[in-house]
Amino acid sequence: MENNSTYMGHDNVLIHVIEHDIVATLDILYEHSKTGKWSDVINV
Repeated sequence: MENNSTYMGHDNVLIHVIEHDIVATLDILYEHSKTGKWSDVINV
């Protein structure tokens, strides 16, 4: 990857991580609305 490839001062890896966080959060919210549970793994 190019070292100088940035968007508004942020590198592509950071932007990619933020996109994954957004998708994971939407996934959790969608599952919670369907099942009423926050997690299948822990009891919360």
